Amino acid sequence: MGKTIIIVVAAIALIGLVMVGGCFSLAIIGAASDSGESSSSSSTSVSKIPSEYILMDYTGKTQSSIASSYGYNTMPDSGKVFLIVSVKLENHGYEEFYVNPTNFELVVDNVAYDPDTATYSLDGYIDSLTLKNGGKTSGVLAFQIPKDSSNSYSLEYNSISWTDYNILSSSDILNFQ
Repeated sequence: MGKTIIIVVAAIALIGLVMVGGCFSLAIIGAASDSGESSSSSSTSVSKIPSEYILMDYTGKTQSSIASSYGYNTMPDSGKVFLIVSVKLENHGYEEFYVNPTNFELVVDNVAYDPDTATYSLDGYIDSLTLKNGGKTSGVLAFQIPKDSSNSYSLEYNSISWTDYNILSSSDILNFQ
């Protein structure tokens, strides 16, 4: 009977050591994934807004045609609609940020679309310019997308500069806090 108790206690101790060892492994794995790379863990959060970033917010709406200020309508290609995207940009901390409408792309259903030339028929289209630190601009862009595409899209900016810009949205900023 004494040997049985010792074996049971030893087995429980061994199981406990294995469990504690497993906890240490999980803690190390958790710490390794907290290195700033994207993680699927919902408890990982960034605690600080970068010192330099471009704030880019946008909204969009579909249209079946674009009325020109010259009195004619531009129609999209067959099976497509225009998605008119209103974008606002603010430079926070960079010396300069070059804005060009051709550097934007719209991603819908994992397909990237360039701005359509009909952009230049829109009142208030976003123009090529340089945003100095603290500078702001806004404007609209037109994209042709398939009529049957999803309502989910993202606007991306591909800078031709050697600088790797932090481009954030207002919701990104809220997630930092």
